[in-house]
Amino acid sequence: MTNTLHLGRPQVPERASQNTSIHGASLPLPPAWGYRVAFTFTLATWDSYNAPGTPNPPYNGGTGYWDSFSVSLSNAPYWALPLSDPLGDTDPLRLGFLWGGTSYGDGFLETRMGSEQVFLEARPWAPNFLNVVLDTATLPAANHNYPSWGTVRLQWIDPLTTLSRYVARKDQLSPETFRAWGCARGESLPPWGWGTVILDFGYPRMQNGEYGAETLVDFTFVSTTTIVTLTRSFLDGFAECNGTARLYLALGVNNASKAVTRAHGRAWAQMINRLNQDVWDNPHWLGRFWALGAIDAEPGWNTAQATREWVEGYTEVADLLDLGSYLLNFGSCDGCPFRGCPSCQPFNGWTLEDLWYISWGAEAAEPFPEIYLTNGVNAEQWFHVARYGLETHQRVMIFTGVLTTWTACQETRDEQCQTTERRAGIDNQPMEGYLQMHRILSSHPILSQAYPRFSSDISWER
Repeated sequence: MTNTLHLGRPQVPERASQNTSIHGASLPLPPAWGYRVAFTFTLATWDSYNAPGTPNPPYNGGTGYWDSFSVSLSNAPYWALPLSDPLGDTDPLRLGFLWGGTSYGDGFLETRMGSEQVFLEARPWAPNFLNVVLDTATLPAANHNYPSWGTVRLQWIDPLTTLSRYVARKDQLSPETFRAWGCARGESLPPWGWGTVILDFGYPRMQNGEYGAETLVDFTFVSTTTIVTLTRSFLDGFAECNGTARLYLALGVNNASKAVTRAHGRAWAQMINRLNQDVWDNPHWLGRFWALGAIDAEPGWNTAQATREWVEGYTEVADLLDLGSYLLNFGSCDGCPFRGCPSCQPFNGWTLEDLWYISWGAEAAEPFPEIYLTNGVNAEQWFHVARYGLETHQRVMIFTGVLTTWTACQETRDEQCQTTERRAGIDNQPMEGYLQMHRILSSHPILSQAYPRFSSDISWER
């Protein structure tokens, strides 16, 4: 699929004929809360604008854009919508960009070049279409004889992907740092946005009778009490920089430790309950923020028994009904079957039952899997887990979201990130990981309702 659209017939004189048509394309997108779209453009128009409310001369009172260029989102293709000029930012069309010049009837060819990043509100329960068009067909047709043309090049599309991160070093463990991280996440979402951010604190640990985590790079111990303080600063920063967007903040550890125990899982749930009680007690946070537990559970790192016990301990203590202290599994499905190896088995003695249990079978658990591989194998592996759960337990495993590692790959240039002749890389871009999971779930008549709602990309440094 090309990412460049040529709209209209270029370099035509002012009163040349203009085809009455909708030039451009409508791209179907999966359900999501919204999309971030970045693009460049080079546009030209002869007199295709009547500025609204502008006094004479030269605009004659004006009624708005006609024959306009626009980037928008809707629940049906652009050409199927009941639209009329001038276009407005109301359903069924949600505009992100609109332009048609700034003058009318003066014989002057207007041009505009540049780049834009727009947020487009989507519908998580309905189809979505990204429209990039030059509309010369919408009524009234009073000035369709004034030609327009242009080129729009899409650079980036993602489903409001948030930036998660590893909490890796001692120098990052300050309220000021966490407040800045929270502010940056708030600024990255539109006012109506909703995202999920995962903070990975590293290895589960207990030190001097306190439960907590050990950072990934310099192995600094951070207690659950300290994590609560840091998280409050993160939420303060988010709220200061975005007064209305909503956030799931998931605080996680991995399963690569001897401290992956039932007792540690219980302590982690107590921490999440405490944070959610803070949210309930803060009128500025209530209804906007939710704290979640999280575990990067990977079969290659520990036994299924130890990991299940940690999840069971978490579930025993987590207040799901009143506080919503759910648990995200943002791990992998190492060794799981996929299209090219349907008989493959998970690593380290794990089973599909184990992976299903820690992701959906346990009452607190929800899947937010790593969809890293560019060849789609990770999505296929998790599809097998979901299909297993449906066939064995008659339950539809609903994916909360998808995690990619594109940003971390750009930061580290790790060899695993790069695709070679012998293997696929793990540098899936967020939109591609999201689409891989959505496409394979959509291929199943029942699991098609289990599509992910959120997208996040993990970072070491941002």
